[in-house]
Order: sequence, then structure tokens, then C-alpha cells
Amino acid sequence: MKKTVRLAIVGIPVISRPTQAWRERATFKIRGKKPKVSKDKLFECFSPKATDWLRHELVSSLKESPALLQRDIVVEVTDLGEVMLEPEETFEGHFGLHEKGLVELAHEFAGACSDFDAVFAVGGDHAGGLVFYGLPGRVARFDQHSDACSTPDTCGDDEVTRNNYVCASIRNGIKAADEIVGLGVREGEAPYKIEPSTNNADLIDVDIDVFDEKHGFTAEYNKGRLSPDDVIGAIRKCKPRAVGFFESAKGDVRAAELAVQLAEELVAAAARR
Repeated sequence: MKKTVRLAIVGIPVISRPTQAWRERATFKIRGKKPKVSKDKLFECFSPKATDWLRHELVSSLKESPALLQRDIVVEVTDLGEVMLEPEETFEGHFGLHEKGLVELAHEFAGACSDFDAVFAVGGDHAGGLVFYGLPGRVARFDQHSDACSTPDTCGDDEVTRNNYVCASIRNGIKAADEIVGLGVREGEAPYKIEPSTNNADLIDVDIDVFDEKHGFTAEYNKGRLSPDDVIGAIRKCKPRAVGFFESAKGDVRAAELAVQLAEELVAAAARR
């Protein structure tokens, strides 16, 4: 008997745009060395259509997926488009990320996804993870970096970045620290536990930099030690409701193939629940 699974594909189109200070550091040298920049190097912002390419690849691949048909699973794919805000502050024509607005968007995102059996969220920069965390339940985050500090209640400055969105999630009650577990984390402090594996997660959060460079993904920081099989194993064990896939480079064919594979595993897990 065939099982039907309703899957939502949704984009969280956050990107990191270099500020002028970052460009100067990256381009010019003083006495043979790159000058240090005091604080902000990247401007995190929403960029419409940033996730279109990967969402389209997912939708077209999943509708007639041989891997799912062989398991007698019919997937009803709905592309919900992109979720984003339009705050007033801009940099080079793009919108910045402010904590209050992202928290509100996280709740709206959860509501929009509530009628589906499974959700596959596509980034974008990992700062958009705050929106993904609006979905209910425990999070297993596969990431080389902690994206947090040890004191999330006191570190806020109202500007959400790829380095602090987990703190913002905890500080605003989107997730409690004990609802988050880190896997593959090698850099940064964390207010949550870091474990070698997990069998209890409702959301699987993946940053492409968690994988060893031998797997061939294009990543800004490519020093992870995990394998795609680690994530696939977690999906099979945990049977999560949602997967978030962040930091893949536009046009990275290998990353697109993995996204499709993870989405197939997510749908198969939903069929077994």
C-alpha cells in the first residue's frame, strides 16, 4: 500500500554581503599583511530569489523520485516560495536582519508549515536558522561552528548574524538551550550540549561546512570532519519533521544532489512515523 507524504519546500533567502571594511581587508595589504578590521566584516541581509535555484532543483527531482517510488511513497511537493522581511535599514540595496523581526517571522514560518507532514528549508546564510528554529521540537544542528556564545541572555545587540542566531533563538524563547544539541562542532563556545550522535531530534539543521572537504562541497569554511552519511543516519534514526539546509554555494551541483538525497530521506522518515 502506497503512503502519501505532504512535503513543503521553503526558502530562507539570507546572504552575507561583504561590507566595505571587509573588502578593504581582503584586497589591500599594509607592509605585506592584511589589516585587521575592528568588528563587522559581513552584512547579513535578505536577498530575494537567493534560494530559487535549489528549490527548483528539489521540486523537479522529488516529484518523480525513483528512490521514493521504489519504497511505495508518493510525495506531494508544495513550494512555499521564500519567507523574508523588509526592514527599513539597508546596505547596498539589501535589507538587514533585526532580532525582533526575525522572531516574528519564525512564528509566521511555523504557522505556514503546520499543515505539512515534512518541511525542507533551504538557505541561504545560516543566520536564517533562527527562522527555521521556529518549528516546534528539539534541534540537532550539524555545523562546524557553534554559532553561539556561552551567555546567550546577555550577548544581544539586535543585529542577527551567522555567529549569534542560536543565542537569539534561546534569548527570545524560540528554543531552550536543552532543546539543542550540536554535532560536528569544532569551533566556538556553546550554551547547548555537543554530542557525537543523536537519536532524538524533531529538526535536523545542516551547515554545509560540517562536511570534510574530501566530499567535494563548495564551502566558505571547509574544515569539517563529518560525512553526509552522518546526517542521513540521524534522519533515519530520529524521523524528524523538518530539515534545514544552509550555506550551500549557488550552483554547487554536489550540494544540490545532497539536498535532494536528504529530502528523500526526510520524506521516507515521515512515511514511517
